[in-house]
Amino acid sequence: MDAPTKPSLLRRLLGSITGARPGDPPRAAVRDARRAIWLCHALLSERGDVAGARLARETLAAYQGLEDLALGVFFDLLIKEFSPDPQDVVRVADAYRQDPSQPNLIRLQRAVEPRRQELFRRLNTVAGGTAVLLEMRRRVLKQLVERPHWVGIDADLAHLFNSWFNRGFLVLQRIDWRTSAIVLEKLIKYEAVHEIQGWPDLRRRLQADRRCYAFFHPVLPDEPVIFIEVALTRAAAAGAEFGGGRSGIGRLRDLLLDHQLPGRPAGRVIRQPADQAGRRGPGSRISAAEDLRYAVPGPGFSPVAGRKVGRAPGAR
Repeated sequence: MDAPTKPSLLRRLLGSITGARPGDPPRAAVRDARRAIWLCHALLSERGDVAGARLARETLAAYQGLEDLALGVFFDLLIKEFSPDPQDVVRVADAYRQDPSQPNLIRLQRAVEPRRQELFRRLNTVAGGTAVLLEMRRRVLKQLVERPHWVGIDADLAHLFNSWFNRGFLVLQRIDWRTSAIVLEKLIKYEAVHEIQGWPDLRRRLQADRRCYAFFHPVLPDEPVIFIEVALTRAAAAGAEFGGGRSGIGRLRDLLLDHQLPGRPAGRVIRQPADQAGRRGPGSRISAAEDLRYAVPGPGFSPVAGRKVGRAPGAR
């Protein structure tokens, strides 16, 4: 095996002049990342709505234009420059320890919240912001093992997604063969339990004896945040009856709607037996259950192999 080559004399001289060390990212990558970070600071200092929206769009554009090496610098700077001040946290925590009053608790909450969260909130106010933040989290998660110090970025986005993807904001829609090809392609991509083997297999799963529903967020109309597949029968399957003194429609309504949405919008599937569904409130949308009421002529219906909830990547 060839011995590793040493840096040339010229490169070492240039490094000594510029302060660069072997392994450092190129100066262009650092420059681009710092420009994006400068825009982030400017966005947080802006108070006007119109100017703030313009800055948010510029910041998103600058972030999306970063190459891989510049992204690494950008995320490092997000941690370094937008984390809470440790001394400020200690000072406010000591004040709360001495006097655990509500005002001191509020000060502590403000002290420990990273400025990144407010930055992400402002980026989310413009069109396309949510999708960019989801993509940002995917990038962070992909390198979290190699860059564990990025965990703060992941935690901030997870915290915000818990609110933004609350089920109260989602719309339940039926998926069938007439649904847009963009959504159907993502259904094929996201299925994680029984892989969909192309378009013919998907069409088979959307036939008259099957139902598929998905939850959509208003700002992501082509992104099924969660999807549910149901197979219909003329009688309830053994071991999966909708008993307990409740109507079949009521139990199915809970089955489709009663679940915790992902705080971190990830490509995994949750499976839950039908007899464990409906432990919380029934929810307000019954369109899926009403659809099944007319689709099944027999006395009952049952989900096959339990409940399947698929989540889009970037949701965990």
